[in-house]
Amino acid sequence: MSRLRLFQIRLAASAALLLLVFTLVRLLWYPGAYFTISGVSRQLWILVGVVMVVGPVLSVVVYKPGKKGLIMDLGILAAVELAAVFVASALLFQGRPYFTVFAVDRFEAMAMSTSICRCAAEQTTPSSS
Repeated sequence: MSRLRLFQIRLAASAALLLLVFTLVRLLWYPGAYFTISGVSRQLWILVGVVMVVGPVLSVVVYKPGKKGLIMDLGILAAVELAAVFVASALLFQGRPYFTVFAVDRFEAMAMSTSICRCAAEQTTPSSS
């Protein structure tokens, strides 16, 4: 197998993985206008950059036909890529909009983690009465 063929295979696998994550984020976690309001597209572009560097590019750098331990090297790169996607997906899931609230003069999308933190803080502060 040549470096170009390896690059093509890894690029296709990484693109399929990113397409799955993007579909999950766009259709389930940030539907409709929440995708734009939350500014999650910037985080997805960072994920695309990380996955494309860790996956195809580093695989081509590491690849040498007949190299001892090549399968382990490529497996470690695949594991790092999957770990990066998993961590990014978990962070996107935690930041997904849970409530839409009207605050003074505008609507705001609140994440579940923000709601829980604020409620917990309000319950633990002693009242002044």
